[in-house]
Amino acid sequence: VSVDVGVMEQAENICAVPCRFGWDDVGSWRAIERIGAADQEGNCLHGDVVTVDSTGCTVSGQEKLIAVLGLREIIIVDTPDALLVCSKRSTQDIKKLTAALRLQHRQVL
Repeated sequence: VSVDVGVMEQAENICAVPCRFGWDDVGSWRAIERIGAADQEGNCLHGDVVTVDSTGCTVSGQEKLIAVLGLREIIIVDTPDALLVCSKRSTQDIKKLTAALRLQHRQVL
C-alpha cells in the first residue's frame, strides 16, 4: 500500500507546505535509473560492479563483485538472500514471479 493511500487518505489532520524541489515516484526500476547516474553505456550501477560490452543495464549488489558481460537492458539485483536477474521488458510482470515464489513457499524478494 502506498503512503498516499495508506496514510494520507486516512489522516484527518493534514497540513501542506508549498515548496519547489524535484520528485520522482520510485515505484519501478525505471525510476531508479532516473535517480541514479548512468555511465557512458547507459548502465546504472550500485556496488562493486564491472561491465564490459553491456548497455542499458541496472545492476545493484551488496556483498560481492558482479561482473556483467555482453548484456543489454537487464536488471540484476543481488541481496544476501536472493539474486534477481530479469529483462527490463519483464519488469511489469514481477508479480508473476512473486506469485510463483509464494506457490513454492519462498519468503525472498
